[in-house]
Amino acid sequence: MKAKDWNSLIHEVPADRLLDVMAVLYLTNPSEDAVKVMSGLGGDDESSDVIDKVRLEYHDLFIGSESGAYIPPYESLIRERRMQGECSDQVREVFEREGFDPAELECEAHWKLMSAPDHLGFELAFLSVLLRSAELPDAERESLLAAARAFHDEHIATWAKEYGEQLLNTAKTVTYKTLGRLTMAVAEPGFLD
Repeated sequence: MKAKDWNSLIHEVPADRLLDVMAVLYLTNPSEDAVKVMSGLGGDDESSDVIDKVRLEYHDLFIGSESGAYIPPYESLIRERRMQGECSDQVREVFEREGFDPAELECEAHWKLMSAPDHLGFELAFLSVLLRSAELPDAERESLLAAARAFHDEHIATWAKEYGEQLLNTAKTVTYKTLGRLTMAVAEPGFLD
């Protein structure tokens, strides 16, 4: 798919739903359904018999391995080249101020044990919660949307494109190459406009 097609795609799907799907793929080992959806988006139907390969790649990319494919999805690692940097502290402060607790998300146990809140899956899930909350009756729509835009601009847009490029170039499966492309598109300025 060409870059302009990816930008069109991300505006065809409600932003909160797209962000939820992406967060799940960063935070959990993928289901067969997720692999089928991502393969279809990537324009290459990976058959269900590759699920073990995709699940192994999840571990190699995000958890760590000796394969050389490990690219941890943390803002502070991309922006500051260290864990638990200022980015991590800033994200923690925003999450606390807005009442968002990443430990309440459905995700692999090891992510809940990590004390770094600046994991890309957590950031995408948080952004999705803000957008969904803005649609609720009696919600302070404009302030929630302003908070979502500010978080996107100050955090996701500052590093996720670079991370998405790394994921696209490192991944071997269509599932994670597609996630890399979507990550790059979501990181673009104006994604929430």
